[in-house]
Amino acid sequence: VPVEMFAFDFDLTLTRRHIYNAGVTVEDVESGRAPLQAELPYCDELASILQGITAAEKKWCIVTFGQPNVVRAYLRAMGFPDDQTEVYSPLNDGERYNENKSPPKDKNNILSEIATKEGVEDKRG
Repeated sequence: VPVEMFAFDFDLTLTRRHIYNAGVTVEDVESGRAPLQAELPYCDELASILQGITAAEKKWCIVTFGQPNVVRAYLRAMGFPDDQTEVYSPLNDGERYNENKSPPKDKNNILSEIATKEGVEDKRG
């Protein structure tokens, strides 16, 4: 079965620490207070993988429960402009969870919504 799309988790999968829980901001990324090489231990390899997926004309995205603008800041630091990236999150840019909004229990619904939006057929069956 050919793969049509790759979805990557962000916090504690691609990163050394939980970026959202650490309160990292776009300004932290852009100023070097939360440096790319320190936070993403395999960022060069990840960039190569994402470039390879793009070169193969396949889709890729990042799925996070964190702030999408912070994830996009890291992707920009890796050389991926915003118009070449898709970041999915239940949060809006700069939004935080609170007593009125908590994270979903898992990412399955988000992944299903992404697949539908991107026209990717669910072949797990």
